[in-house]
Amino acid sequence: MRALACVLLAACAAPAPPPPRLPAHAADAAVAATVDAPAVPPVVDAAPGLTAADVAADLATLRATLDALHPGLHRYVTPAELDAAFAATAAALGDRPRVADVYLALARLTARLACGHTFPNPHNQSDAVAAAVLDGPRLPFAFRWIDGAMVITRAFVDDARLAPGTRVRAIDGVADGDLLTRLLPLGRADGSNRAKRLASLEIHGGDRVEAFDIYLPLVAPTISPPYALKLVAPDGQVRQIEVAAMSAADRVAAAPDPAATDDAPLWALTWLDATTAYLRMPTWVAYRTRWDWQADLDRTMAAVARRKGARLIVDLRGNEGGSDVGDRILAHVITRPIAARGTERWVRYRAVPAALRPPLDTWDASFFDWGDDAIATADPAWFRLADEPGAATLAPARPRFRGKLVVLVDASNSSATFQFAWRVQTLGLGTLIAGRRRTTPSRRPSRRCSASASPPGSRRSATARSASSWRCGRRPRSTRWPPPSGSPR
Repeated sequence: MRALACVLLAACAAPAPPPPRLPAHAADAAVAATVDAPAVPPVVDAAPGLTAADVAADLATLRATLDALHPGLHRYVTPAELDAAFAATAAALGDRPRVADVYLALARLTARLACGHTFPNPHNQSDAVAAAVLDGPRLPFAFRWIDGAMVITRAFVDDARLAPGTRVRAIDGVADGDLLTRLLPLGRADGSNRAKRLASLEIHGGDRVEAFDIYLPLVAPTISPPYALKLVAPDGQVRQIEVAAMSAADRVAAAPDPAATDDAPLWALTWLDATTAYLRMPTWVAYRTRWDWQADLDRTMAAVARRKGARLIVDLRGNEGGSDVGDRILAHVITRPIAARGTERWVRYRAVPAALRPPLDTWDASFFDWGDDAIATADPAWFRLADEPGAATLAPARPRFRGKLVVLVDASNSSATFQFAWRVQTLGLGTLIAGRRRTTPSRRPSRRCSASASPPGSRRSATARSASSWRCGRRPRSTRWPPPSGSPR
C-alpha cells in the first residue's frame, strides 16, 4: 500500500507556484462537500486485507511528504483541519480495510487539498492495486455531465440505443444525479474550478483507465453488469434497456490511448476544406515519446503557412496538458519574442529529505534535487526556481503563419494547455471557443478562484486575475480579430 499512498506526490515535487493561504470561505464548495459526503458501504475485493498499523504507517509517510514538499498544502485547509482529516481517514478505515477502501479514502482525503495534481494516480499503481481496484468492468459508452445530467457522447459498441445526446437517467436504479452527488467530492481540480472537477469524472475514451471507471463500483457497489439503464433519447422517448459491460482491454481497443506507444504520432493535421486546417490534439504528454513531435509541428505549421488564406483550428478539448507543445505553435504565429511563461515557479524544498526518498518516484530525477536552481528567498520556507538558459523568452520561428488561429477549449484543459490558451487570449494571438455548461444541477460555479502565480503573502498577480474566469468554469471572452494594437502578431 505504501506505493499507493506515495504516488500522490509525483506531481507535487514538480515546479509549482506557492499560493497564499485563503480564508475558509474561499475554499471550493467541492472541498467542503467531502465532509458531508454520504457514507458508502465498503467494496469487496480479492486482495489481501491490510491492518490498521499498515494504514497508520502509510498515512504518516504521506503526511510527512506533503508537509515537506507540497507547495499548496495549506491553501484551502489549515494544519489543524488537515490533522483532523487524516485522523478521520484512519478511523473510517478501521482495523482491516481492503485495498479498494483505502484507494477511495485517499481519493477523498486528497480532494480536500483542491490541487488537481494531488490524487491517487491510476497509472502509477502496482499490479496488486490494479487487480483490486482498476481492472473492473467498464460502461460501453462515453458521457459528459451537462446540467447535472449524464449525457452520452459516444458508444464504444454497435448499439443504436446509445446514440449521442441520450440521457442516462439511472444505472441499476441509481439516478444520475445521485451518482454525481457521490462522485463530486472525489473530483480533482485546482481551487474553485468545479467545471474541471466534473470533467475529471466523465468518460471521454482514449485513456487506459478513467476516474469514473474506478470510482463507480466504490461509491455505488449495488451497480454491477449487465447494467440496467433508464434512458431518455434525444427525441424524448424513455426506455429501459440492459447492456453488457466491456472489459478494460475492450475499452482500450475501442478508444485507443494516443500516448500508449512511445513512437506513434500523437496528433495529425487534416484539411476540412481548401483553407481550413484542423489539428486535433488529444494529449500533450510528449515527454516519454520517441516520436519527433517538434519536427512534426514545424512541418505542420509550415504546411498551413504556405496555404494562401488558410486558417488553423487547434482542438484541445479533453487535453489536460503535458509538455509545452503550444510553444512550438506560437513560435510560428508571433512576430517578436514573448515571455515564455507568465508565472514564477516556487517550491518548498531544495532537495528531498533522504528519509522521504525511498517511496517516491518521478519521470524526472531533477525533481529530487534542484541544486542551485532553487534560489533562497526572504522566507526560509520557500525557494524560487530559476529558469533554464534561454527558456525565459519564446522567439519567432519561420515560416510565419499569418492566418486566423482558433483554439477549441473546454473544462478539461489545465497546466500546459490552460497556459497556452491563456496566452492566445491575452496576447491577441487568436480566438478561443468554449461551450458553456452549468457545473451542478442547482448551484452556480464559485467565483473564488486560485491565484496561480503569487509568491507567499503577495496579492494575486495579473496572470491569475485574467485567468480566473476560465478557472471557475465560465466561458472566456473571445479574443478580437484582427489582433489588438500591441499584439506580438
